[in-house]
Amino acid sequence: MQKKNQGYNVDFVECKIFITKEFAKRASIKKNPEYKLLLELREENPEYAIDYKAVEISASKNTYNGLTYERMENYIKTQPNNVVLMEEYKKARAYFRNDCRYAKVKKWFLATFENYNDDYPSNITEKSEDNNVPVDSVSEENSNVAEDDRAQNNIA
Repeated sequence: MQKKNQGYNVDFVECKIFITKEFAKRASIKKNPEYKLLLELREENPEYAIDYKAVEISASKNTYNGLTYERMENYIKTQPNNVVLMEEYKKARAYFRNDCRYAKVKKWFLATFENYNDDYPSNITEKSEDNNVPVDSVSEENSNVAEDDRAQNNIA
């Protein structure tokens, strides 16, 4: 019986030996068992070509690329009951102190906020203290005020 993730597959129909990039990397070192295994596969199937396995990527899979602790916190701040949710978030971060902490906090976050991708625009970075105005616009207003002050006082 063939192991699920052994790093290679012999395709007798296409006359090819498919290997993963990781298997190829390990097989390139003589002292590794993968080197010996690849030699054996070549001896058993000398006319077969060696090719890389194609990585199957599901189009429906959500990757949540860029979901950092900061983005989680900013999203929580946009929620109506953000004080309670932030406390739960902090408890989750404290609870998951071991390895894979981020993955477990992310799993908690996505389970708590099932509609995260649907109702949170990617261009929001953070909110101001009143949770209504994006910080970018507050900073822009402050810079305009500073420019007015400099103009009034003839400061360059």
